[in-house]
Amino acid sequence: MGSLQQVAVIGTGVFLGALIIFLLAALFPQVTVRLGEWLIARLLPSRFQENVSGLMHKFLDGLASLRSPLNILMVFVTSVIIWLLETGKYWFVMHAF
Repeated sequence: MGSLQQVAVIGTGVFLGALIIFLLAALFPQVTVRLGEWLIARLLPSRFQENVSGLMHKFLDGLASLRSPLNILMVFVTSVIIWLLETGKYWFVMHAF
């Protein structure tokens, strides 16, 4: 049982780390673009740079909705409701069997 708890703790840490990175990328898009362009220029062959840069810009455009605290709250509340409904569905299925 200890290893399962360890996996849960590590998974939670990875999830929270990714969440913080996404929120920082949404809050500071110019810095993220500069850093991303620098990494793309250094790490990728020139034939892939334009495509990857385009993907990065589209991804950052998608993160724009996380710049508003109201939108973040709405995403959080909606996610909690969806997960609770999903859990309830499985609870009913469990009792049906």
